[in-house]
Amino acid sequence: MAEAGAAGQLRAAMLATLLACGIVAPSLQTSLARASTAAGFEATESKALPIPGSFRLQASNGYSFLVVSAPPRAGRPGAVEIFVSGKHEGVSYSAPATVTETSIQASLGELGEIAVTFHPSGQPTTVRPPCGGGKPVSFDSGYYEGKIDFHGEEGYTEVDATSAPGNIDFWLSVLCGSVGGGGGSGPSLPGAELHIRNPQLGPELTAIKSRPNAPALFYVHVSEYRSGISISREAAIRMPASAFRYDQRLQTATLSPPAPFSGSGLFKRSREAGQRWSGDLSIDMPGREDVPLTGSALRATLVPAE
Repeated sequence: MAEAGAAGQLRAAMLATLLACGIVAPSLQTSLARASTAAGFEATESKALPIPGSFRLQASNGYSFLVVSAPPRAGRPGAVEIFVSGKHEGVSYSAPATVTETSIQASLGELGEIAVTFHPSGQPTTVRPPCGGGKPVSFDSGYYEGKIDFHGEEGYTEVDATSAPGNIDFWLSVLCGSVGGGGGSGPSLPGAELHIRNPQLGPELTAIKSRPNAPALFYVHVSEYRSGISISREAAIRMPASAFRYDQRLQTATLSPPAPFSGSGLFKRSREAGQRWSGDLSIDMPGREDVPLTGSALRATLVPAE
């Protein structure tokens, strides 16, 4: 259950990141429209099966590699969204692309290239939303063919393929709203949440506990922009109780989590706003090692857990 909660937090964070990026919104709207159309689809000889617009492959080092196309819409250019997901962490990439109903062309620079065309089969694949409700969704069971080449930064994962079957699992999850996860705490539980963020642009860290002796959930988000590609790295990891300690009055807190973190961080409410958070805490993220989670630009707040 703990691992499922962390994974749910990660999916929620990645979806929130997509919704916050203007370039990503069309992919959600277009794909949800596709899925909605498919959900009400009744097979007839005169009506073509919907094309999935996305595909999934297994990448190296245990990562899953998902590509979602975003056709031009409402004055916005086409884009491709790439999600690389591990057990507790993931990276999403948003890049300009030439997208049609049946093709995806995107140069990713040092990261690689996506250049594929969809080959329809004319035969449906029918699946049900994972939440168990709603009508079955049918789409063409064809496949994408061409160049699928991806090299994660610092070699954290690789993909080299020439074909991939169409896949709409991600959009079914969106339709279900199944991006949450994990248990919560009630108002009677003496839990705490420590939030670390940069008022401008930089890493964000949240540590949550439902009570002093409970495991802690650590969520880290790092955004960056490289060579025309928006990159969002996420991690949601369940940690032992000792990784996050705080006093009953929520005046002080200490973070000392194990790998992939290193170092520690100290919160003291009695200090000035810019000095309340100190230490040498950092984390190794997929494709980016030693991301600092302390520093004078970061601000910290410690509040009761919701």
